[in-house]
Amino acid sequence: MANVLQSVTDLLKRCLEGDPPPPALIATFGPRIDQLTAVSVDPSGAGIDRWVAQLRALVGDERLRDTLVVRAVQMTLPRLAETLTLVGVVEVEWDPGDTTVPSAFRIRRDRLDDLLSDPGSTALGLLLGKVQKLEDVKALQVLVLLLVSSPQALLELEYRQQGFAGLPLDGTPGISSDELLALVDTLVNSPVRLPLPIPDDFDLDDFEAAAGPAAPEGTAGSITLDGPDAYDRLRDLAIDLHLVDVAALAAEQVDLGGGWVLSFVPVGTGDQHHRLRFDADHLDLAVPRAELGLFVGKQPADADALLVGDVAGTHLAVRAVRFGLQLRTSGPLFDVVVALDGIEFVLEPDFLGFISFGLDVPAVLRFRSDVRVTYAQGQGLTGQSDVGAGIGLSMEFATPIDLRIGGAGAGVELDQVVTHLDVALDGGRLLFRVLFRYSASAELGPLSAVMDGAGAWIGRWTTGTGGLLPPQGIGLSLDAGPVDGGGFLQIISDREFAGGLQLKILGVGAFAYGLYEALPSGDPSVVVLIGIRLPLPGVQLGLGFAISGFGGLVGVNRRADTDVLRERLASGAAGDVLFNDDPMKNAPKLLGDMARFFPDEAGVFLVGPTLQLNWASILKLDLGVFIELPGPRKIFLAGSARLVLGSEEFALVYLRMDFVGGVDLTKSLVFFDAALVNSHVLGIFRITGGVALRISYGANGYFLFTVGGFHPSFHPGAMELPQVARVGVSVSLGPVWLKQEMYLAITSTTFQLGSRTEAGIEIGPISAHGWFGFDALIQFKPFWFVASVDAGFDVEVAGVSLCSVHVSGELSGPGPLVLKARASVRLLFVKVSGNVTLELSSNPPEHVVTIPNLPDHLRQELSAPDNLRMEGEDPAVVLAPQDGTATLVSPVGQLVWEQKRAPLALAIQKVEGVVLDGWHTLQITSGLGAGLETPERDWFGVGTYLEMGDSEALNTSRFVEQQSGLRVGALDVRRSTVESTAITLHLVTLPVRTKIPIVSTMYVGAALAALLGERAAGAVLTPGPAEVAVKQETFDVHAAQGGGPVAVQLNEAQAFAATRRHGGVSVAAAVPALDLSGVV
Repeated sequence: MANVLQSVTDLLKRCLEGDPPPPALIATFGPRIDQLTAVSVDPSGAGIDRWVAQLRALVGDERLRDTLVVRAVQMTLPRLAETLTLVGVVEVEWDPGDTTVPSAFRIRRDRLDDLLSDPGSTALGLLLGKVQKLEDVKALQVLVLLLVSSPQALLELEYRQQGFAGLPLDGTPGISSDELLALVDTLVNSPVRLPLPIPDDFDLDDFEAAAGPAAPEGTAGSITLDGPDAYDRLRDLAIDLHLVDVAALAAEQVDLGGGWVLSFVPVGTGDQHHRLRFDADHLDLAVPRAELGLFVGKQPADADALLVGDVAGTHLAVRAVRFGLQLRTSGPLFDVVVALDGIEFVLEPDFLGFISFGLDVPAVLRFRSDVRVTYAQGQGLTGQSDVGAGIGLSMEFATPIDLRIGGAGAGVELDQVVTHLDVALDGGRLLFRVLFRYSASAELGPLSAVMDGAGAWIGRWTTGTGGLLPPQGIGLSLDAGPVDGGGFLQIISDREFAGGLQLKILGVGAFAYGLYEALPSGDPSVVVLIGIRLPLPGVQLGLGFAISGFGGLVGVNRRADTDVLRERLASGAAGDVLFNDDPMKNAPKLLGDMARFFPDEAGVFLVGPTLQLNWASILKLDLGVFIELPGPRKIFLAGSARLVLGSEEFALVYLRMDFVGGVDLTKSLVFFDAALVNSHVLGIFRITGGVALRISYGANGYFLFTVGGFHPSFHPGAMELPQVARVGVSVSLGPVWLKQEMYLAITSTTFQLGSRTEAGIEIGPISAHGWFGFDALIQFKPFWFVASVDAGFDVEVAGVSLCSVHVSGELSGPGPLVLKARASVRLLFVKVSGNVTLELSSNPPEHVVTIPNLPDHLRQELSAPDNLRMEGEDPAVVLAPQDGTATLVSPVGQLVWEQKRAPLALAIQKVEGVVLDGWHTLQITSGLGAGLETPERDWFGVGTYLEMGDSEALNTSRFVEQQSGLRVGALDVRRSTVESTAITLHLVTLPVRTKIPIVSTMYVGAALAALLGERAAGAVLTPGPAEVAVKQETFDVHAAQGGGPVAVQLNEAQAFAATRRHGGVSVAAAVPALDLSGVV
């Protein structure tokens, strides 16, 4: 360990040497560093603590620490240091007496956090802050070229406030630099070009002599920065890399000094241009581009690129470091890649003695891994390593030990040790720890035990400098004749546990497995699946059917994620979790899937029974019915059906279908999905397929049914569908293979079907395959169809096409009926192709009869008797039978007229599938005045009356409540002349008879009687007034020119129609207005 800390000390010393001279804050710090070497370091952990304490005492000031770190990066990785300065992570503090001399550096950790979480937009935003006028953009061109070609010269400019820290020019914190502006005026008459290759020892004078608008092309090409003619943020700023011979670059490397080299990974051949161009505040995706990789790396032939510690002792080494830019022809413009290859972490016996606990472990542990981190433009950071990820920086290595103590049947075996390294920042402190975890197993007669994750850790962490680690998992198994089984407990985190138990006694098996987690509120979150399996023949039901098992699922503060269940049907994961006869066989995977299928959600409960049926050991059905409460929110069934001829290991026929279906009341959705899993016949014929059904009865209603998927041009959009596998069968016998697939789908507006047949043969380096495919899609209204065929064959030798024939055709129509055909023939390197388009019929598309006058078209609705009804009668009046010639209406009731053919008071574009000539709005009135009539409302399908694109239809409610008629009633009741009549009442009171008179019942009050009744029959809930009312959200429509709203309190359909018809934008009425007075 002393070697590692000595390496850190030497690095601090080196950062105080070299040119340019260090900032004033650390110029006299050198002698104080020697105090670190006087600290003794021992492997107990206390020595590390003393060294870190001494370092903190020397650099206790955050400003001093930042300056040392930045200076160390500048002296070792100047390009990285300047890049961080460019994006604003590193800031410079200038000497008040001389503004061209830096006094200290500052690391903006907030900006570094933003860069790590959202690198693309954050870097671009910080860059825009440095370019505020045309001169800034021009200066940026020169400085970026210096960053590429001569980072040391750029660093010297940076120390004179003429680098990235000097931007923007003539402003704060930048100054007017005559030298930099002279360089800009000399070079930047856009574009500025730098020939390639760049010679060694390239300084500022060489740069000024070589770069310029008239610079010739180099033997390898050039780098050109093209700037704008007028300032508009970063618009038209472009970087162009011209490569004369791309293929020749694969063997070329450019020496950048210090062991660093620039290498190329080209795609294609010949002369290529690679260009990145800005458009104001973003990268222009429309620029033509080619694929190329540019990587800067360090990989010494006989040493490590990075070494911390002594190579003969405890050390951390990186064999090769590589980072660069991968330009792409499609998708993201580029990927930024950082790769650390051959990471090696070696521990000497002094560490091992602390954690070995007396075991005879190897003298040295050596751990290796590779790490690769990628930033994809527009997508973000992705990471990849040989192991996992952790806190800040985290790496993990596994080393086999295979150490056995004792003999067979009574011994302990250590399988491996896992080393986990964590590095993190905590309030400016650098924390690190190394965790060592062992995996061990033990046997004692019929009892076996497994322990995973126990060990120790050392370092400097929030919890101390070292300690023991409890096991992460413990398992036991017993094999004692008529009784066998086992169980395990896994500690996932401080608040989460998982476990399982399986036991078989005299042929009757029982198992249970589940998850427990403590929620942030302190409430438990539990999901447990329990099952019992009966020995054959089970409980007979007749006709060969028998119950062979039963059980259930219980979840507290857990919900069922049916979307994930459907997605994992085809892989078999859903069926394995819910219906598994041997959960101990693959418990970690089962529990991981269970956590995804049943995630936490406070206040939600899940319960359901499971049942297993079989028929003559050939057919087995596992079925469960589950309810999600309160509500219920979901009711669904899940199951797995198996048809097996033979045993499951050597089945002649094995068909397995997993399915899940039910009703999601929260989404107003009826669903059913099924998929074949690992199905085959004779182990040769592989059978695949899937089924999906969707019926949405809510505001966004739709219907969909498919067997085998959809037409290639059909996209389900927001219909919540997993990938549906094609229905088909495939066979592979030696060099010959054959595959047949098909699909059929029906939706609310389309009918789809298709099939594809492929066959091939491969003999040595020669292979041939042929295919025939058919796809068809029929749209109902307006009627339209497209059908296509695709056929051909290909013969290859060693992966190179020797000859091929390809024929494709498409028939679409009507309006007009068009046939398109294309054929191509290839022989060796000669390809002949042609295409033809024929118009078979010029008939127009299906013509829908127009509606010349919409009110006349709907006038008959006014006189239709079925549209009239009466609501609200006088309960004190009983009407005598009528002769049927007239309808009596109570004077205190209301007359309702309602039709369902078109919404009223809404601007519409079509009715009954007929597109109207413009916008139409229907209004209706009784003529009695506003005080006597109110609108009657019903639900209408918005897409039936408005022209909507696919994206608009997906983002707008399918149904909306709109006026459908009128409700007419009298506000004042006019009274007629009062007529009196004599009513004779005859009252007969019968005595109450009781077998045994109880005196107390005569004196029980009403309140006491109610209490006694609730005690006997349960409490009676009396609902109070409603606390919450739900209604449709309303919107205000604002004109495109601004100003106040032009229409208010519109529903969603009305707001959509208003914005579509008049332009502008609709805003939810509940959204408060933003007052910009005094701001703009």
